Amino acid sequence: LDQIMHYIGEQTPEDPSWVAQKYIEHPLKIEGRKFDIRQWVLVTSWNPLTIWFYDEYYLRFCAEDFSLENLDNNFLHLSNNSIAKYSDQFSELDVGQGNMWEMAQFKRWVEQQHGSTDPYEAISSTGV
Repeated sequence: LDQIMHYIGEQTPEDPSWVAQKYIEHPLKIEGRKFDIRQWVLVTSWNPLTIWFYDEYYLRFCAEDFSLENLDNNFLHLSNNSIAKYSDQFSELDVGQGNMWEMAQFKRWVEQQHGSTDPYEAISSTGV
């Protein structure tokens, strides 16, 4: 955290909003599609660090099957619907409205695939 604070302390953004992420080279996939898990958080203080987490999360699926062979195809790697909706394959994956799942849908899939309702157990067992 100290390194992150040092880095952003050197910045003078007009909009003090930040996104932190790590690209996962071997992601857990559902029906061949990469997805992200959106978890809402609110940071109300840096010192002491105070973070509030919303209880629910949701999944957003990429529009096309995942592959590392084509890094230029945003439809394989980006699950943002403002990009994915332009893919010819956007609606082909029958996962739900807008290529998204609610938390309960993901937990059901995890239980069917991995025999556990704990999504973190399923993710860690895949070597992600």
